[in-house]
Amino acid sequence: MADYLRHTWVDRQYPPGLGAVELNEIEDELVLQAADAGVAYTRTNWINGRSPYVTDASPLNNIENGIAAVAAAVGLSYTKTTWNAGWTPPRDATRLNKIEAQLVSNRLKLDAPSPSSGRVYSGARIDSQFYIQHASIYGVSGTPPDPPQNGSGPIQDLFEAHAGKKISAVHTGTGGNAWPPNAFQTVQATNARARHCFLNYSFGTTAAGLQNILNPTTAIWTTLGNWFQAVKNVQHPILFRPFWEMNLSQRFDWSSGKLTSAADYVTIWRNLWHACADVMGGFTPGSGLGTNTGNVSFFWCCNRINAGDPTSRYPGDQYVDWVGWDAYAQGTTWQSVTATHQATYDFCAALSTKPLAIGETGCNPDIGSPGKAAWVTDFLENWIPNNPRLKLFSWFNEAGSPNLPHIEVGDGSGVIYKPDTPNQVLAPVTLAWQRGIASDYYLADVVNNGITFTNGQKVPVPA
Repeated sequence: MADYLRHTWVDRQYPPGLGAVELNEIEDELVLQAADAGVAYTRTNWINGRSPYVTDASPLNNIENGIAAVAAAVGLSYTKTTWNAGWTPPRDATRLNKIEAQLVSNRLKLDAPSPSSGRVYSGARIDSQFYIQHASIYGVSGTPPDPPQNGSGPIQDLFEAHAGKKISAVHTGTGGNAWPPNAFQTVQATNARARHCFLNYSFGTTAAGLQNILNPTTAIWTTLGNWFQAVKNVQHPILFRPFWEMNLSQRFDWSSGKLTSAADYVTIWRNLWHACADVMGGFTPGSGLGTNTGNVSFFWCCNRINAGDPTSRYPGDQYVDWVGWDAYAQGTTWQSVTATHQATYDFCAALSTKPLAIGETGCNPDIGSPGKAAWVTDFLENWIPNNPRLKLFSWFNEAGSPNLPHIEVGDGSGVIYKPDTPNQVLAPVTLAWQRGIASDYYLADVVNNGITFTNGQKVPVPA
């Protein structure tokens, strides 16, 4: 079904069709939505120069009733407005724009793909710079902090409003690779819990830090133990992603071209795991007595397989809870979702029976024809449902690589989503995201959608 192209009404300004053309288009769409939703609706035929709503408000109230019935049928809520005789639509733009917005929401829900097998956590890395840069559009004042630094807040609210759904996992991390490691972000973990989501937490360190973990002294074990004690104290599940993209050659100190020994990488990972398990079991860090990592789910995350084979750097299923990868559609030449992800999905699925996750992904707005909106549609509506081992993905809604992967940036980096406007015209990527993520296949408000978080547990694998 084609997307509904909404109108924008302005008080005391008649649209080009003097109201009748636009109202008939509302009626046409409502007839289609009612049929799709299985509810009854009888439309009104509006004629220019004749305003039955001046003396008879029932046609407008009929639209309100029809929209409310469709919304209820697809699981959305809508508060009807009661129209009274004597009010013409162009003199009350707020009411009509409310109708238009609900028609868009109803259409997105009706067209959302149905779940194929199981469900998936949707997450995101969100920073404030894009919203600050476009403060005149998004109403950002001052410099609100990025979620990676100061917990969930107004920037996450903006992203979720644009996405049309809350996220399940907030991608954050140590805020830079350092030794000793930067403090665990307790405030953000607490905020995530209040918002019914959890942290996808990246953990890196320096070359010296890697050597410390490789050959830990009592002091090093204590440092690691103190870090994991802070995680334990939060009790909320954490998806813990240490030393990611290890199969890249030079990017990080733990990359294969710098930490050249795969055996050393495995030892570092296992020592980190043992430090966590000892703390969770109430034992002295480094004793090796702990057998379970409590509320910490260890996430082994390589880069796409064509960057290099990471098999020798896999620490073993005993030390891993989730397996996955990072991959982006970059450059200015079209790269399909399948070309971006399939080979690495197949590799990870063969490597382990653990649940699979995409730690980072995104698409360049200048990717080439058929464009970023088509890529997003294929990713959410086709590729993920057709690869049911995948149980989590995280979108990189932050400037970096690729340049502007944001869901608010359309085909060609100059197309920016603007709230309260006909966003089908201004940002096809945002519309594609809203339509795809609307499926019940993608978990939001996790606690109220069949997932239970209990103190000290790992991230539950959605069924």
